[in-house]
Amino acid sequence: MSQETSSHTYFVPLATIMEDHGGNLSAAMKTDDLRNCIVTMPIDMDVVKAGVQSFFVGVAVTCDFDSPEALSDEFTRSAPEGYIPIFAWIPANRYGSDDFGIFIDPNDHGETLVNGMIGEVIEQAQIEKTVAELADQKPR
Repeated sequence: MSQETSSHTYFVPLATIMEDHGGNLSAAMKTDDLRNCIVTMPIDMDVVKAGVQSFFVGVAVTCDFDSPEALSDEFTRSAPEGYIPIFAWIPANRYGSDDFGIFIDPNDHGETLVNGMIGEVIEQAQIEKTVAELADQKPR
């Protein structure tokens, strides 16, 4: 049974992870006893043929969600005015299974640009390490 109705998801700015936790999402999640979070990063990019655009990137790392829809909806609602939301979901509880993957919300901003921004969050917050650690933990 999914715990989506009773689980909380917290927005954690990438800047906070970098400053307060040495770029380690796992440490941030342990400090605040989190099982579900969305790492956020606002960024302005000079896009070819479009000029400077503002994006609000979110990478959700979860243990208690069966699908990304509710997370994506909340993330999109919380995007700062004037920012284009770019959302990805990584279900840590599926790590090591055939159902594991990085799910990216459909958008029309180009695969290279979007993957680059999401990849930056994943790398800077050490999300790969975090997912492996979360997968090793027993469910609550």
